[in-house]
Amino acid sequence: MKTNMNDICNNYIVNYNTVKSVFKHESEYIYPICANVFCTHNRIISEDELIQSNKILKENISAFSNFRGLVKAYIASIIAVSDNSEKVIKKMTTNYDLLKKEFSSSSYLTVISIILSELFDDEKVVNIISKGKELYKKIKKEHPLLTSSEDVIFAILLVLSEKSTDQLIVDMEESYKILKPLASNNVIQSVSHILAFSNKSPAEKSEYFKKFIEAINSSGLKYSKDRAFTTLASLSIIDADMNEIIDNIKEVDEFLSKQKPYKGVFGFDQKSRFMNAAMLVSNVYSNSIISSAAVSTSTIAIVAAQQAALCAIITSTAATSALTATSSY
Repeated sequence: MKTNMNDICNNYIVNYNTVKSVFKHESEYIYPICANVFCTHNRIISEDELIQSNKILKENISAFSNFRGLVKAYIASIIAVSDNSEKVIKKMTTNYDLLKKEFSSSSYLTVISIILSELFDDEKVVNIISKGKELYKKIKKEHPLLTSSEDVIFAILLVLSEKSTDQLIVDMEESYKILKPLASNNVIQSVSHILAFSNKSPAEKSEYFKKFIEAINSSGLKYSKDRAFTTLASLSIIDADMNEIIDNIKEVDEFLSKQKPYKGVFGFDQKSRFMNAAMLVSNVYSNSIISSAAVSTSTIAIVAAQQAALCAIITSTAATSALTATSSY
């Protein structure tokens, strides 16, 4: 394993344990996402720092806010890596309020508000949200039953490409039709969103994605199409050798299999481990969001895929909570 990848993996485990220690009663699936926040910033966080950031969150955000809901551990992690926590919170809440004017309030909007806060100056956000709303409406017109609040992330980030909204729709539709046999319609729609970040033709990038998936299948790695395809789509459009990416995923997957969170009956299963391995490998191919002056479209695609994974966790956690609440009556 290359030195950089080895450092990311070791730091990830340390940060994972810290996050789980501070936020003991969150969904198990949120801990890897939070730990990765610190990995992308080359940080090893202490319990005291994370406790302090959670305290700042509680002091500045209402207990009834979505920022204090399913994503609170993630928000606290973002605050922990910031140089000015109050400024970060103000930007996030301001962006959230702007988003609520165009989209229905949800935990997904908190995720988007964070991305906007990290990537853009305040004066650019209003225009980005407006264009994102336009694209979202067109996506929903094409697929009214498939399009949901989760797709707002893609709509907002896709407007950063050089393509017009109409060009993006055509691009996504062509990729969607080519890849439709590979997985469920909902999954392929998300994949088509990710592939739209690439300037290659829909046919070329779709065929490459197919080859990438075939190579993953041949490697013996176990994954879930529903959960892994968006991350794999983002990795398929970066400027890197396919075999190198897969070898890195295999090495990280092997490393994780020997770590406590991934061992035994109560550890993460193979498919979850694959997701976490792919997430960590994507760090190698993307710049730190905050420190990058000019973020490449491939980096934004990776960000979109990671945030989509977070939204999937939000959805599953909310569903589990609802089921638990119902069964308690």
